[in-house]
Amino acid sequence: MTDWAEKMRQAGYSVNPPAALQEIEEMAAVWQVQLPPEIQQLYLSCNGQPSTFEAGRPLPFELMTVADVIDAFEMATADIDIFDDLPELLGSGLPLWTDIGGNRVFYFIGGTRDGMLGTQNHETPWSIAPEWRSLDSFYEALLASNILQGDFRKDYPNAGPPDAKQEIAYAEAQQKLASTQSAFIADYWSANVLNLVPIRHSLELVGLLNPLLDDDEYVCTYEARVAEMLLREHGDKALPIIAQAIVEGAPRRLSVMHLLMTLIAEHGTSESDRTLWQLTHHSKASQIIHPLSEALGSRNFGVEWLKGEKATVRLTSPTGETVEVIAEN
Repeated sequence: MTDWAEKMRQAGYSVNPPAALQEIEEMAAVWQVQLPPEIQQLYLSCNGQPSTFEAGRPLPFELMTVADVIDAFEMATADIDIFDDLPELLGSGLPLWTDIGGNRVFYFIGGTRDGMLGTQNHETPWSIAPEWRSLDSFYEALLASNILQGDFRKDYPNAGPPDAKQEIAYAEAQQKLASTQSAFIADYWSANVLNLVPIRHSLELVGLLNPLLDDDEYVCTYEARVAEMLLREHGDKALPIIAQAIVEGAPRRLSVMHLLMTLIAEHGTSESDRTLWQLTHHSKASQIIHPLSEALGSRNFGVEWLKGEKATVRLTSPTGETVEVIAEN
C-alpha cells in the first residue's frame, strides 16, 4: 500500500500531522461508510494538507482535513438535502479532496465503482462520475499535474479498450439510468454512463440527447457531449440522429438545441448543410428558426429577416433555393 502522505513530502509538499483513529471513525460514521484500509491509512499519515497555492506550487486538489469532510456532509444537508433527491449517494462514498473553487473529489466505496474517484462540481453536486480508476492513479496524476497549463490526467473517459472493472461499472450505470424516473437520479447515472462508456459505443448514448426533465425546469447538460462523441465516432451518419433530437426537444430547450445546431454547422460537411436545410422544412421549423438561422448563416446560407407584423425569415441556400419561415414568439 503506497504511503501517499510520504510521497507528498518527498515531492516537496507539506502535510498536516496525522489524524486520530477516533476522528477518522467519526468521519466515516457521518458519511455512513466503511472506510477502506487505503483511506484510513492516508488519514493516519496526515490529516489533510495546507494550501499548495500559498506554497507557490499549486495542485489541482488538496486533501481535506477530517473536520472539513464532516463539514461537507453538513453543507450537503443544510439548505436542500442532496440525499433527498439522490438517495444513491448516501453511503456510496465521500468527498476527500477540494480545490480553491469549492469543487471536490469523491471517493467511491462499495459496489462496482469501489475505489474509483470522480470530481464533484459545486454547481451540480449530484453529477458525480468516475474519472480515476484508483487512489494510486489519482495521486500519480495529481503529482504529475501542472495546474497552470491545465494538465491533469484522468483515466475516464478513456480512448482505449476498457478494463473489466470499467465494463462492469458501465453496465450498472446503464441499468440504473434505464430504470429511473427521477431527473436528478437520471443526471447522476447519465454522468456515469458518459464517463465509463467504452470507445466506439456512442450509439448507446442516443437516449441522453433527450433527458428527463424535472417540471420542465431541470435540464441535463450532457446533450452536447453526446453529440460531439457521436460526430467523432460516426461522422455524417450521426447527423440525422442529432437532428431528430433537436425537433423532439423543441421548443422547451432552445439553448440546448442551439448548441446541437452549432455542432452540426461546425462539423462542416455538405451533409451538415443538407441536415440544417432539411430542418427549415420540418413542421417545428417555426419553433427553432432563431438558432437554426444562426447555424445556417455560419454556413454561408443567406439569412434575411423581413419587415412585417410577424417575424419572418427568408433563407437562401447556396444553390439559390429559398424558404420563408414565420418565427413563433
